[in-house]
Amino acid sequence: MSHNSNLNLLTWNVTGIMSSSSYLSDILLSYSIDICGIAEYWLYEHDHHFMDCINSQYTCYIKSDDDLRLPSNRRVGKGGVALCLNKRLHNRITPLNIDDDRIIGIQYEVSSNIYIYVFQVYLPSGNHAIDSFREYIDILYDLYCQYTDKGVVVFMGDFNVHLNGRVHIKDVDARGTYFTHLLSNTNMFPVNITNACTGANATFVTYDGLFQSMIDHILIGCEQTDTVVTCEIIDDENALTVSRHRPIVCVLQLPYLPAEVLTVFRELTGKRRKKYISTILNKI
Repeated sequence: MSHNSNLNLLTWNVTGIMSSSSYLSDILLSYSIDICGIAEYWLYEHDHHFMDCINSQYTCYIKSDDDLRLPSNRRVGKGGVALCLNKRLHNRITPLNIDDDRIIGIQYEVSSNIYIYVFQVYLPSGNHAIDSFREYIDILYDLYCQYTDKGVVVFMGDFNVHLNGRVHIKDVDARGTYFTHLLSNTNMFPVNITNACTGANATFVTYDGLFQSMIDHILIGCEQTDTVVTCEIIDDENALTVSRHRPIVCVLQLPYLPAEVLTVFRELTGKRRKKYISTILNKI
């Protein structure tokens, strides 16, 4: 992949991969997805092999819900996060060591000393205490601080926090406050709530259609604003899925700059930023 190539991302809370695999396979191919993040695939560890059967062109890194290791009478799993990668990227992918069952990440080496760090998340829902949600906001901030000086950071997944988009405007609750603080502290923004995003106006819809919200997101750095080629919340009432969540596809043309260049870039503003980035790109 050259520095002018696109990176096609997909994130989706599948709400049970067994019932969504055929639909997911179709999306992977029709949108030429490079990296796919999955939440709530609902598999026990001994069933993980199913993930690599979804589509022969993809291989998956998988993390089960820790609760599934405990004795239980459950017939199906719960939770879980995964990253499914197009096999053409396989030799440039390194899984990251994250000791958590709600976050999974990979390092993608675009070229020598140029990296992209992609994280798929599944944050605690409203059924959990706000302190649990806040702890995960802190974890994401720590991950950002750990990797932002090494390359481009992308967070995507089911954050279980609504942000006002183009249509569904709601009062900001405690979750929203913590999340917007994270965005401010990391200088990141959700591509899916901008005018650049097409398709549906919500990422989550109840089965009766009475409640809609924007709780799934793809976050990129504000310095990558101009790299968004397309973004779409797929609005497809397909009988092959029972998920209440809608997939988000985002195509990025990242600057693919070395980490030390990005560090300087973040400290610049206005015309100085544009001039610096133009100078560097002309040297690549």
